[in-house]
Amino acid sequence: MNIARVDADGSFEWGLANIGSGPDGGPLMLQYDQPYQIKGWTVAPSSDGTRYTNDATGHGMFVSIDGVDPF
Repeated sequence: MNIARVDADGSFEWGLANIGSGPDGGPLMLQYDQPYQIKGWTVAPSSDGTRYTNDATGHGMFVSIDGVDPF
């Protein structure tokens, strides 16, 4: 699968990876407007896209159907 990756320091790259699955082995379904805390990151899905923010540095990326914007 193609992925967009951003590190805690803000470095960004495209790559290939196995993104895994949910806790039951199936897909993980995110719910809009419900933030998730995962391994030092906040994942905030919305109808506009999903924002991934490193809790320590504030760096991350916003992913939408229009593209990927690292910050």
